[in-house]
Amino acid sequence: MKPLASSVFDGFQRPASWWVLFALWFGAITFATCIPGKNLPSGPFLHFDKAIHFMAFLLGAVILFPAVRLSTCWRLLGVGGVTFVAVALLGILDEYKQLCIPGRQGGDWADIAANSLGAAVGVIMLWVIYGYSIGRSKTASRLAAPRD
Repeated sequence: MKPLASSVFDGFQRPASWWVLFALWFGAITFATCIPGKNLPSGPFLHFDKAIHFMAFLLGAVILFPAVRLSTCWRLLGVGGVTFVAVALLGILDEYKQLCIPGRQGGDWADIAANSLGAAVGVIMLWVIYGYSIGRSKTASRLAAPRD
């Protein structure tokens, strides 16, 4: 019998699991940014607004990257490029959507920058992680190959 942790993480080898997570992430972002300004909580966390934007879109990139990677046969550069453009574009569109929400101030360039920077850092992190693991597997296979 497989350990529980192994069984849980086996599902994340399938792209559908990552796409569902990405849809949930996008749904949460959309829901949070559709709240009218008068209903937004106030408090000390507002000082961390840009950090919240950064982390939210870093998370979006970290979720989308494996979804794209497992759904295509693209190289890491292509996967990262598509992931960055998609998540950054969603951040831009989300900021402009807020212009239509009563009491919200959308279209803030600093928020767009924080969203895009978060997406970029998420992609770079996964380039390093995936690149390192691919390099290790190639080295391991070369070491295991019989020599003449």
